[in-house]
Amino acid sequence: MKNKLLLTLGLFATALVSSAASVTLTPSLASRVRIEGDSTLHPWWSQTSDFTATLTIDADAATAAAVSAAVAAGKTATLTVAIPVANLRSEHSGLDKNLRKAL
Repeated sequence: MKNKLLLTLGLFATALVSSAASVTLTPSLASRVRIEGDSTLHPWWSQTSDFTATLTIDADAATAAAVSAAVAAGKTATLTVAIPVANLRSEHSGLDKNLRKAL
């Protein structure tokens, strides 16, 4: 789990802005959030590159090394990811419409 979080942190953290206990992770241009599921008819997916993430952590400093060390030490409190539903896209416009209604 820690390795996945460190990898995720590495993908998101291209710039760090910090306050006392909160670090805003800015996604790189290649970052994507993909949601996958199964319906009664077929598997489906939807993805976007438009999202934000805020990590609340007890880190010594707002540097990538300090944040990585805090994550490795298990000091992570919360990770909040905000995804605008209107920007989620799949390969089917009908699915996009239904997903927006559901969310």
